Amino acid sequence: KKDMSNCLFLSLTCLCILPGYDAEECVTSVLAKRSSVNVPKGGTLSLSCVVQHCGDDGWTGGWGLSTEGQFLLFSPTPRHHLSNVTLTTNRTRLLMDILNVNQSDYGMYQCQITWVEGYTSVGHMTHVNITKGRYGPSIGYSRVVVYVSICLVITLVLVLGLACHVRSKVPSQPPPIPLPNPPPRSRSAREDKPRKTSLSLSIQFHNILLQYVDMHISTTALYMNLISICTVDRVYCLFKGQV
Repeated sequence: KKDMSNCLFLSLTCLCILPGYDAEECVTSVLAKRSSVNVPKGGTLSLSCVVQHCGDDGWTGGWGLSTEGQFLLFSPTPRHHLSNVTLTTNRTRLLMDILNVNQSDYGMYQCQITWVEGYTSVGHMTHVNITKGRYGPSIGYSRVVVYVSICLVITLVLVLGLACHVRSKVPSQPPPIPLPNPPPRSRSAREDKPRKTSLSLSIQFHNILLQYVDMHISTTALYMNLISICTVDRVYCLFKGQV
């Protein structure tokens, strides 16, 4: 019985001490990491911080923009979406989405909470930088180059396919039939041709020689006749003078 009494006493002591211990460990604060965010123009900016309120529901505040020492607290608008998500009985997450960001959204963002006691807690700042639009000149130019290259490749493939299709439809022409080679000439035929040529030249030369001889003979005969006529005339002349 004594041991059972000691166990019950220890259990009741733990149940009384633990709630007080947990209450002492919970400290109200804003949990947010220091960071830098690049958002393209026309994109969406999403921010988040955790409010450790330790079960106190009287706190107020939220996300705001810190400019020139002033803190501008955001309110819900068509472009600014604010929401709270309960994580535990002691913690709540604050979310903010800014749609269609532009250069005016550049700056330092911070989560600021005002407690029931009147003091304020802030989280670490988030630096937001607005970059060129997601369809900026450089990205747009690269996309145009990619699109043009793809179109050229597709066009080339289509042209080659069409050429192959047309070529397959054209009937193929039969290969040309080679002409038969002339029969080789015999050696005797090749040797007879020069002999015939030499014989014809000899006959032509003989005929020319005969013509020359005939012409010479005719000339000699004519010359002899003239001599004979002149001789006869002289004899006749001499005979007549004597008479």
